[in-house]
Amino acid sequence: MKKHLFVLTGLFALLASTPQTSRAQDPPPARDQESRKPRTPDEVAAMLDGKLSLSDDQKAKIQQIVAERQQRIRELMDTSGRRRRRGRQIKSIYEESDHKIMALLNNDQKQKYKEIQKQMREHARQRRHDRGSN
Repeated sequence: MKKHLFVLTGLFALLASTPQTSRAQDPPPARDQESRKPRTPDEVAAMLDGKLSLSDDQKAKIQQIVAERQQRIRELMDTSGRRRRRGRQIKSIYEESDHKIMALLNNDQKQKYKEIQKQMREHARQRRHDRGSN
């Protein structure tokens, strides 16, 4: 009888520890923090310059617009509030800054910028999809 109790206790201990061991061996996938880090205003302006051939004046103004946008978003993220509401406010900030950037561009640049925005939206949509499937 004691032998059966000892064997059952051992089996129970083994079974109880198995899920913990399994979880320890399969850590969640590491998030690539470097790719999630927002670009600096200089990096955004340089990226747009490479794709839109901006003038020095356009680059300087875009850097200012992006710096202001990032500051407003940081301030918004430091406040409490509902996530969806903050999301709508962030979207509004982006739309406002995009409108300001569009006002600086010539017609050819505007068309290219619209294509860049479309690609960025698709990339963000894909990230959300990938995040939801993990």
